[in-house]
Amino acid sequence: MSKPARVLFFLCSLQLTLVGTAYSQVELREQDIAFGKSWLEQVQVNNSDDDLFVAAVVAQAQEPSLAGQFFTKALDVLEHDSLLMSAAVYHCFSGGVSEFCKGDAIFEEAIRLDPDNLEPYLYYAVRLIENGDENRALSVLNQGMETTTHNDYMWDKEEVITQKLTSVGYPVEEDVRYAAGIYTGVGAYYAFYSKLLSDCPKLSVATDDWKLSCLFLGARMGNSSKLFMANVFGGSIQRDVLIATDADPDVIALIAERREWDNKIRDLLATKVDWVAKPYSEQPPEFLKEQREIPEREALLRAIYRTQ
Repeated sequence: MSKPARVLFFLCSLQLTLVGTAYSQVELREQDIAFGKSWLEQVQVNNSDDDLFVAAVVAQAQEPSLAGQFFTKALDVLEHDSLLMSAAVYHCFSGGVSEFCKGDAIFEEAIRLDPDNLEPYLYYAVRLIENGDENRALSVLNQGMETTTHNDYMWDKEEVITQKLTSVGYPVEEDVRYAAGIYTGVGAYYAFYSKLLSDCPKLSVATDDWKLSCLFLGARMGNSSKLFMANVFGGSIQRDVLIATDADPDVIALIAERREWDNKIRDLLATKVDWVAKPYSEQPPEFLKEQREIPEREALLRAIYRTQ
């Protein structure tokens, strides 16, 4: 990598780190922690299978030592679905030491349950990279690139968590979706996509096969993923791989400019409305609905257009 490219790579990486602080600074409030602690105690006493999935993700955020127990039981007694497998995978990526984290079975099953979705292939590819099996990881990634959808499950999880917390008595005036959003694991999503952003440039320098696959992945995430966070990381993956492999400066400039455009969307929206940083309960219902039903970037643009 040339010296100018190294400087640009550092500045771009720093930019993403600063953008990421918005995710890392999202924290549970005192009332969330108090309710979550009380409810987890009730779940342990009542021993209801219906509570296991949400109890596991609440524990992951509040009582990590309990999360493994809840996930293990949930995987034993509940019918497996993509939301459960995704949450369990994130438990493993977050340092979980549960028995099911030790092998590849959970990653393979996540793909089996949702074979036309890119997301579970990314889980498995990252896992294989962590284990040093880069050839197999590339094969899994390329299989994932043949899928036609990319559902990260984030809004699906949030809806299930919101409904459960509401049904067990979470105070409605406390903006339950705020708590549900954190229990969904927005910080874990950021950390997971950061792994791809870190791995792809390094692997792309090693082989042209990895370079092309990572560029295709970045283009897919940057343009086709529903979650705006995935769009941002997709643009960053393309940019950083191009820089790391000393690509055509015109191509680097094009992608860097496109990546910067994503930053400008949120910045511009914040100058047009006063609700961007407010709790869900104070955001327009039409925006919240669109944010979950259509690509999030499109929902942000619609919010901007409504101010014109």
